Amino acid sequence: GTLDEDKEVIRAALRKHIHWHRNYDKVRGKALDEKLKGVEDLYERLVPEDLVVRHRWLFTNGWPELPARVRDGGFGKRGELVETWRSDALRELHSMHGLPGIEQLAIACAPQSYYVGFALAKLNIDKANLADWLVEMGGNFTVSEPLTMAISGLLRALEDKNSCELISLVLEKGKQSSWPAAQTASLLTLAPVKRTTWDIVKSCGTETEDCYWSAVSPDLRLSSDKNDFEFAVRRLLCSGRPRSALQACHFEMKDVEPGLLAEMLERFLKGEEPSGPLPDSWSLGEAVDALEASGNIESDRLIRLEFGLIPVLGYEGEQHAKSLYNAILSEPKVFTELLCIIYKPENTEREVDPSESEKTAARIAWRVLHHCKQLPVSLPDGTVQHDRLVAFIEEARRLSSHADRLAVCDTNLGQLLAHSPVGIDSIWPFEPVRDLLDRPELEDMRRGFHTGTMNKRGATWRSPEDGGTQERTLATEYRNYARALQHSHVNLAAAIEKIARSYERYGQREDLDAQLRQEGH
Repeated sequence: GTLDEDKEVIRAALRKHIHWHRNYDKVRGKALDEKLKGVEDLYERLVPEDLVVRHRWLFTNGWPELPARVRDGGFGKRGELVETWRSDALRELHSMHGLPGIEQLAIACAPQSYYVGFALAKLNIDKANLADWLVEMGGNFTVSEPLTMAISGLLRALEDKNSCELISLVLEKGKQSSWPAAQTASLLTLAPVKRTTWDIVKSCGTETEDCYWSAVSPDLRLSSDKNDFEFAVRRLLCSGRPRSALQACHFEMKDVEPGLLAEMLERFLKGEEPSGPLPDSWSLGEAVDALEASGNIESDRLIRLEFGLIPVLGYEGEQHAKSLYNAILSEPKVFTELLCIIYKPENTEREVDPSESEKTAARIAWRVLHHCKQLPVSLPDGTVQHDRLVAFIEEARRLSSHADRLAVCDTNLGQLLAHSPVGIDSIWPFEPVRDLLDRPELEDMRRGFHTGTMNKRGATWRSPEDGGTQERTLATEYRNYARALQHSHVNLAAAIEKIARSYERYGQREDLDAQLRQEGH
């Protein structure tokens, strides 16, 4: 580092050394004092006369390493000590060099100069002098200006009354200098995001108000004032900033008015504010759960929202998009619409190629459909009524046939039926599914059933030398089911036998891989 930086490191170490010996080795008497005198002489030679260099170490870090031990009081006591040292440092700097000295310190501490402004608020400097300084040195109050963060720290650390008075003084001087609306708004974005600031913003005129809400970074808490919170969120939406509005709500999703929350999500999905903060999947899941729990959003609207949010809900989106999945598995029309989005007609060509948005919708629909892991028309306790299940299957097949997608309908229905429980006789699948899958004309459905059964197993773990023991166990289990059904459900028994043979082949492959690993290949 630079010489000054090296001196700061050495000074901090020496402070610790002196403080430790003075507090814990006093019993050693005069010999220690003489030893420390040499250390103190070195310290005095290293302390720079430049107060900016001497004190900036306190402000370049939000939690500076203090050359003193705080044994009692924990973090709170340590924080108080940091604030005291910072105030003392600024007071010394101001007494020697005035506000220009503090300005130099803020520049030297950039981009952490926020802490300089925070400490400056505690010095009780005359507001008129502060206002003159801010107007002269604040520039356009943009991020690129060296004092912007220090000004923000100052305005947010002052009490409301003092902050508003200072802002008013600065704005009056800005008005005399014919500040544009953007510059006025930039100053106001540095103030606390609260009602007192918004009242000042409104008094500056519509143009300044629009600029402010287009630029302010919201730091809101619904618990402080629900009306103010909702006002700010609606103003962000009026400025085309749904992402920022969602960011402001991410700790309060369950308490936001459902209609307002739904509007934020809809406008987010439309692509508004593309450069805004991207909500994380956890927050979006909380938002969807809040809308589900409210019961105040129309079913169709909620389904569209959940469908659009699937790509950003993460791998477990189906746990949040309950309305969407319930509709797919209870309404044959919705199930068929999903198939039409994913698959092209079987016997005719599409008149036009799909657009990019249609391709995106198809990818989402495929992901949604292949995350369905329960039987259609299942009740909350997992039970399924025979008549309702058959009615769903028949209606879905009828609608899909009219849409020229019967084969893919049967295949996907078969994959759903693979999640059947065992029957009352402990034979899998349970009785209603057995009767469906044994129908001779449903060969495509049996193929889907085979695929769904293999896929529902998921990932497996084993020792490198285990071989195919797991697969042989499954093969035996499915073969027993096939034998139990070979007289009553011939077609289904043959399909389950194929599953058993598939697992036997996989087990042989695992045996070979284990043998090769043992032989060092």
